[in-house]
Amino acid sequence: MKSHHPFFHALLVAVCLPAATLAQGSLTPPPGEPGPTMRTLQQIEARIPVNTLPGAEDAVHVISEPGNYYLSGDIQGEAGKHGISITTGDVTIDLMGFTVRGVPGSLNGIHRVWVLVGEDEPPQFAGIHVNNGKIAHWDGHGLHLAYCRNVSVTGIDVRHCRNAGISVVGYNSRIVDCDVSHIAGSGIVVGDFALVRGCRVAQLRPAPTPQPISGIRLASGSVENCVVASVDGTGGSDNLRIAGIEVLYTGSVRDCDVNMITTAKALSVGIAALHVVHCNVRWVAAVISSGRAIGIQIGGTGSTLSGSADSCQVLQVMGHEAYGIAIGPDPWNNRLTANGRVQRCFVHEVMGHGGRAIGILARHVADSSVIDVNSSGPSTAGHGDGVLVRGGVVERTSVRSVRQHGIYLDGSSTARDCHVHLAANEGNNTSGAGIRAVSQGNRIEGCHVSNSYRGFTVDGGINHFIRNISRANTHHFPTVAATIAPVITSVGAADTATNPLANIAY
Repeated sequence: MKSHHPFFHALLVAVCLPAATLAQGSLTPPPGEPGPTMRTLQQIEARIPVNTLPGAEDAVHVISEPGNYYLSGDIQGEAGKHGISITTGDVTIDLMGFTVRGVPGSLNGIHRVWVLVGEDEPPQFAGIHVNNGKIAHWDGHGLHLAYCRNVSVTGIDVRHCRNAGISVVGYNSRIVDCDVSHIAGSGIVVGDFALVRGCRVAQLRPAPTPQPISGIRLASGSVENCVVASVDGTGGSDNLRIAGIEVLYTGSVRDCDVNMITTAKALSVGIAALHVVHCNVRWVAAVISSGRAIGIQIGGTGSTLSGSADSCQVLQVMGHEAYGIAIGPDPWNNRLTANGRVQRCFVHEVMGHGGRAIGILARHVADSSVIDVNSSGPSTAGHGDGVLVRGGVVERTSVRSVRQHGIYLDGSSTARDCHVHLAANEGNNTSGAGIRAVSQGNRIEGCHVSNSYRGFTVDGGINHFIRNISRANTHHFPTVAATIAPVITSVGAADTATNPLANIAY
């Protein structure tokens, strides 16, 4: 018989030993009351209640040391004072859902102190973070942090202030999930390399002192998933620029909705940025004569770089001059100072009250649609054009119901595979056309124009018309100043035509 391995003998002995032979600890509790066994939050990371901090001549409470702070209750403002004044960096303030509430004559709700010394700029503070609470009823800004970097403002609700709701002067700022409403001035204003995400801005009106008003304004950076509604500049200075969302220099606006942007005589813009993607703009108006309105302005006010609008929708733009989507900072002077592309966009109802009205003004337009562009001005170029391209390309784009030209090509431009219906079809309009080519070097290929006064027309030197269809128009193709492939005037004859470049008119 085989002997078992010694390991199994040892294991059997250990299992069979009585429990009493094993070492036991004392089961008697120590004397006295049980005490805590973990460190408190204050021991781990000390937090200081703002409500206990002393104030100053111009502030109810002053944060003068780096650290983590919180509100233990509402803060009540005083006339001539800020609510919370910050004089250092590396500060985190958790409002804990409480309100920093102002009174008549109070200054800013939360304020970062800065003082110019001679010609030198004040030092920039870094790392100021404010979150989770409300700021309301201040006669200055709701939150104003000057000369700061790496700032974050999260989950803040600002209401009923007489200057900007949230203003951060500096760079690398993040404004996330904030609500700003009922402000006499701009909603959210930040500096360079900023991010504004998931914010809602509504009910803005002119400030006590004349200044441009924006729902959201960045020097540069990105705006994402934001909503701006009801920015009304009609009660302020006639020369104020009003904007829903604008990024002045390089940056983008994505997945945003803008609605009800109105000014009097100056300029009203729904969105202005270098790149605008998946955005909706509705009702942008300049309500008094000489006012201008733009649904989406590519390039904003300070950039001449190449920009784009992609997958956007613009509805109802009205002004003395009105543009659905325009490339460049100065479209009303016919200046395309920036190369830009508009693609997969939809523009509906652009109305010029006596001045120009253009659905899309760009260098390159593709896969887009324009409907209902009108002007009460003279029957000349720009007064009711669907798409206007200078030195560029418009392709796979449809235009319907425009007062003047469906597509206007201004020199060395191409229209390819486009469809225009109901252009210049008013009884007294004899100058408009489905597609008009001006100057020379234009190419119109594979386009279809129907039910318009003129199908195709040209003003200038050598231009090329090939593989186009003109149907049910009063006039079809130009007879001079153009290179035109053979024109077939019978539909039946088109089946037997041998020239692949032939145009068809019927």
